[in-house]
Amino acid sequence: EFIATQDIMQQLQAASNRASAYNSVAIEDPDLVIFGEVGENALPMPAIPEMGSVWGSWADAFTLIINGEQTPEEALTNAANQIRDQIKSGGSQ
Repeated sequence: EFIATQDIMQQLQAASNRASAYNSVAIEDPDLVIFGEVGENALPMPAIPEMGSVWGSWADAFTLIINGEQTPEEALTNAANQIRDQIKSGGSQ
């Protein structure tokens, strides 16, 4: 009754600078509103260790692109091949 009020939840959010799980407070947070709008068109990503091969290969590809060591097409094609190889071997980077 005392804690679970909109006023208290807003104060807790302001004090901790964290997103509130209290819906009416979260709706008023401009950062969460934008985050929610972006999320409407987002695709879910699995939070599993095997995704390490994807993130690692992508990061390497973007580094090569940014440093001008490979074209985007070369780097991303190589990354895709690395990811496929990792999946086939059952491992992650």
